[in-house]
Amino acid sequence: MRIFRILPFVFLLIFSTTSIYANSSWIWFTKNPITILPWIIISTIVIEITFICIMNKINILRNIIITSIVIIFANILSFLLPYLFLGFMEDVYEGMGLSFFELLKIWLEELPIYIISGGYLLITLVLEIPFICMIISKIVSNGMKLLYSVIFVNIVTTILSAIIERIMYSGTW
Repeated sequence: MRIFRILPFVFLLIFSTTSIYANSSWIWFTKNPITILPWIIISTIVIEITFICIMNKINILRNIIITSIVIIFANILSFLLPYLFLGFMEDVYEGMGLSFFELLKIWLEELPIYIISGGYLLITLVLEIPFICMIISKIVSNGMKLLYSVIFVNIVTTILSAIIERIMYSGTW
């Protein structure tokens, strides 16, 4: 239960460090960090699988495979969710006859929409916690420990991803 007392402060810290500049866009001074996205995804998945399996004593091969598949699927969804949302909301290219994948290519290459922030962490937690905990809780002995480990490892991997992004690439609003 201590995590629920600490969690609001973690969210406050993450969200309070983000500035909002109305009617402006992020400009990358260097290349768009979307080029490191595959490495971020792979690293995140490996860290999450390893941490969740170790913390929850998942050591039977079948359960490790199930856990891995669930975590991979949840991470892919959380990485794609912002783009899927934009795909449903985007009407600028509607009359141009572009497919979703053509729009995705344009967004990834030209627009500055890939920025890891507190909002991204919130999307990740809202999507991954219920999905992972619902399925994996059937194979672990302590559901609360699973919940805490999913929350913790997602906070850590999101912060690490943001740090890597900010170190390797620079930009401004």
